[in-house]
Amino acid sequence: MNRVTGGKRTGCWLTVLAVAGLLGCDESGNVDFGQLTAREAVSGVGLEERDVEAPQVFWKNDMGLWDGRPSLGGVWVAHPEVTDPERAIIRNTANGNFVIGALFRRQRDLPGPAFQVSSDAAAVLGMLAGAPAPLDVTALRRELAPPAQEVPAAEGRIAAPGTIKGIGPADTYSVSN
Repeated sequence: MNRVTGGKRTGCWLTVLAVAGLLGCDESGNVDFGQLTAREAVSGVGLEERDVEAPQVFWKNDMGLWDGRPSLGGVWVAHPEVTDPERAIIRNTANGNFVIGALFRRQRDLPGPAFQVSSDAAAVLGMLAGAPAPLDVTALRRELAPPAQEVPAAEGRIAAPGTIKGIGPADTYSVSN
């Protein structure tokens, strides 16, 4: 065997092994040999993830304000008492509109209402620029639970006329009658 040819073959095999090793890595750089994630493992058991309100993590019923300027980052509110960023359900108690978005810590304790509201959240919640609105904000947590069972409607009964309609790409909803 030729030394030059043998060295090229070894280098080629080392390259193939390195590429194969990298292909087996997950997003965090850990080697993944086909292990199931927790979500994948329970999906075969008939469980699904859903948002559950967690008022023990964060819950406030206070005034919120959108200052009228466009904001970055989508649907969010900020409050000075938040310790960690959370998913939250944000309700405008004046008109019944709600949206699921992010909850952040407000960097400065500014005068005015406690909640600072993003432009995207204000649009869904029906808030006007510079006009404070009463908000009810509750943190959300993911929970594994059995899928909701469809309950058949009783004969002769008509469902309520209210419908829920989506408003945009985020988890946004408003109730209309």
